[in-house]
Amino acid sequence: GPSGPTQSATPLEVQRLSDGGSEALPHIERIAAGGGTTCVVRTTDALVSCWGANEFGQAGQPAGARVDYATPVEW
Repeated sequence: GPSGPTQSATPLEVQRLSDGGSEALPHIERIAAGGGTTCVVRTTDALVSCWGANEFGQAGQPAGARVDYATPVEW
């Protein structure tokens, strides 16, 4: 997206929203990816964070623009 990191076919560290995308998301235990959206579960707090396509709310945020940084999903 225009405000987020450049898209890349090369693996990159996942940046988290809480600090404006300037720090990597640590302690990832599980990953689920598909259809342009990725979600992870962290070992330290069991939070689910998602990013990517979000046209229908599939990244856990209100439907609309893509989510550029790993953003916690409220349950």
